[in-house]
Amino acid sequence: MQGTIAQLLCLTAHGNSFLAGHSLDEYFPDNTTFKFCKYVKFVDLESDSSGWTEKQYADTPLDWLDQIQSEGVFQLRAWHYGSKQEGISDQMSVGFVGGGGRWLIECVKAMASDFWEARWEVGDKDDPDQNIWNVTYGRIARNAKQEKINLPSVSHLTTELKTVLGEIYSFANKNGCENFGVCFANGINALSVEPKEAKGYRISPAGHLKIESDQLINACQAAWVFGGMGSWNDLGFNDEAINKEYEELSEKLFNLINVSLMAAVNSSLDSAPRKILDAAERKNLKKIGKELIEKRSQENREKLRERNPFPITDPRWAKNLKEEYYKNRTFRQNKSEVLIVADVIKDAYIEVIDTDISEGLVPMPNWYLHCLKCQNLVPTDTTCDNSCSCGAVVFIPEIRFLQLPPKEEYQIVKLIGKGSILPDTSKKPWWKFW
Repeated sequence: MQGTIAQLLCLTAHGNSFLAGHSLDEYFPDNTTFKFCKYVKFVDLESDSSGWTEKQYADTPLDWLDQIQSEGVFQLRAWHYGSKQEGISDQMSVGFVGGGGRWLIECVKAMASDFWEARWEVGDKDDPDQNIWNVTYGRIARNAKQEKINLPSVSHLTTELKTVLGEIYSFANKNGCENFGVCFANGINALSVEPKEAKGYRISPAGHLKIESDQLINACQAAWVFGGMGSWNDLGFNDEAINKEYEELSEKLFNLINVSLMAAVNSSLDSAPRKILDAAERKNLKKIGKELIEKRSQENREKLRERNPFPITDPRWAKNLKEEYYKNRTFRQNKSEVLIVADVIKDAYIEVIDTDISEGLVPMPNWYLHCLKCQNLVPTDTTCDNSCSCGAVVFIPEIRFLQLPPKEEYQIVKLIGKGSILPDTSKKPWWKFW
């Protein structure tokens, strides 16, 4: 397996062990996924008028884990995304640095996630210790929408992988590729042997994953035959039918291995230790939860009364609600027009969203960038080049360019429509009180 993939998976599995409260005494730099690496550092990506710049975040994987934990991260997930590149499949491009699709680490927080991606660059080829790789993980998205991918179970993938490896093993032996057949046989064998006896990278800490997850990872490593010159990808057959079978089996195995690696490594989330609360702790936690719910319910009731001050039985309440729906739909559908705060407040409340997009923006309908300098509202999911009147906020969606002013000069806001009918607050003469 390529070291780029193994290191990211290893970082995910060991990171989850750390976040679950375990120490990582023999992880960095001892783990073999860091072999030949001069450094493994982490940076934030910041945008300005000239493009993207890097800001140092952490010098080592251990420093990174400390830092993300302090920011509220409690889970890590590894995800593979196909590149859908024309002319070459991910299976064929995986032998090149950066090929084979994209692998990302999702850092899960309470309400959002950050995403990190690795960049491997050749440094000093003459390094006396052969540490030629300079590895940098960059935070490419911050406080983004959490990924929701339903993966098959580890047990299901184990069964499927055993079947596919049996098919491709038979193909290899029938067509003079016995050396690769050994790899496929080793993969089948790894699904049943003790994980500690398997060869390859040590992806997860001992005892962190369930045995079947460790076995699935080891099987994927043993059966990984994809790469550059001299690998399984380098084969070709003159017989059209045989070549077609080769391509179909190869793609099937490659995709199955990627899914299996995600499912197995992410299963470490299920094995994290959980504290068992006693009766008094459960009672106290329940009380705190009820108080919090009541507090939030009261706040929501007050907000609703402010937006629509009439009782629900009053016909004016329904008219105001209808106006709210219409205005909210208009705000959501706006993907091009820059709004002016002075005009908007006649029809809507402006609610500040507590999020930081300086490291990456996830466009959301009805979320606007509020420039505090010129009091313009620029839609975050704009479909055309856009900017506020003072030029501090600039969007160019085609090239995913975003220019922002200093943090204190803008806000992310949501527009909430309000009805135009208000209670009559004028004073009546005393003789009309009844």
